[in-house]
Amino acid sequence: MDRNTVIGLVLIGLILSVFTIFNQPTEEEIKAEKAKIEQAKQVEKAKKEKADKKSAKETKENSSENLVAKLDSAGNQLVDSTGLLVFKNTVTGKDTLIEAPKNETKPAQKNVKGELVRLENEKLVIDFTTKGGQVAAVRLKNYESYDDFAKKDKEITPLLLFDEGDAINNLILPLNGKEFNSNAELFEIKEKTANAIIFLYSNNGEEIEFTYTLKPDAYDLDYDITLRGFAGKVSPQNVALDWSIAYPRTERLFSEQRRVSTICFDYKDEGFSYLSEITDDEEKAEDDINWVSYKQSYFSSFMKPDVPFSGDGSEMKVFTYPEGHEREYTNLKDFNSRLNLNLKSVDGSTARINWYFGPNDYKTLKSYDDGYDQILNYGWGLFRWINLYAVQPIFSVLKSSGMNMGIVILLLTIIIKLALMPIQWKMYTSSAKMRILKPEIDELNAKYPN
Repeated sequence: MDRNTVIGLVLIGLILSVFTIFNQPTEEEIKAEKAKIEQAKQVEKAKKEKADKKSAKETKENSSENLVAKLDSAGNQLVDSTGLLVFKNTVTGKDTLIEAPKNETKPAQKNVKGELVRLENEKLVIDFTTKGGQVAAVRLKNYESYDDFAKKDKEITPLLLFDEGDAINNLILPLNGKEFNSNAELFEIKEKTANAIIFLYSNNGEEIEFTYTLKPDAYDLDYDITLRGFAGKVSPQNVALDWSIAYPRTERLFSEQRRVSTICFDYKDEGFSYLSEITDDEEKAEDDINWVSYKQSYFSSFMKPDVPFSGDGSEMKVFTYPEGHEREYTNLKDFNSRLNLNLKSVDGSTARINWYFGPNDYKTLKSYDDGYDQILNYGWGLFRWINLYAVQPIFSVLKSSGMNMGIVILLLTIIIKLALMPIQWKMYTSSAKMRILKPEIDELNAKYPN
């Protein structure tokens, strides 16, 4: 190793050390960022309270207690041309049309507010809600957000991947001339064990059953969707899953976390693809889909069905928040997919999906043997192979030692530099020989110009 190389390595080490020290945020910067986030949350809360008050006011105004039947001169209930009964709203003063009651009795309306239930293993804490029978929130036990890490309280506060209101997994199907949306229905808990829960929605012989099974010491959840009693009412080809997530901010460099966030997917025939990381983007599926991933900087969610999602009617969208949006400082982006479940029947048929919530760790993603590691940007062609099979293993060994990440990167840089030393030496000696021969070559060129 020559003197210039040694000096270069020392300078790189000093630069990295100085950068690590001076790049740490000050207390004022942390407080300012927290204040900005808190302000955004307060604005969102105020908007929600205003909307709730408006909704409550409208509900109160439109209450049946405020409706008085309008009568004709003979004292009979007025009926409009379409057969609807005419009532007067004593609060608003406006006429209201109501469908005449039928003879059959209707079941009592269920409370639309869902109840939260929890499943937990060594790696995940998952909250479910009976409203829609869906996943409400996910926490990763072995990780924490930057704000919690900065407290340095020597305790790991599980990282909130998404919270209630940030995500939905919702069944959509055309029924009785309308679009049925399971997110608007209240499910009952049919069965619950330490590692599984079954939600059931039942109406007039039609049943939708969601079964969630959490595996021990794993980042994935089995999600089964079963339909019964829809034969002759719904075409199996029209049953779709609406999956949406708006990841909340978890890292100090919010702009960087947002910049690398997007939707990735793996086509059955055409292979891996993804939407834009920078702007709004969408894609209607061109092929059946093996899996879909909502990726951010350090964590991702994957949905992989046993039978690929049908490309017919499936589409993926990513939406970036414009300036002034209520989620501009609190969430990364809106990810949404409408995925055709590719069912063969709607009477006893089940769609089985494996659902991953976890880190973008190469070894972890590779262990699923489904190509999940393709979402990691290791470069293109030969450089990807070098990074995967040379740089990545060395980095993993150094990181497992428990050293500071700045030191790990410095040592990795030195190791790569040493590995490239023979090639650099060859280039150096070749260049030196050319410099020695250059005067003679110039002399020959001058002597024999042609």
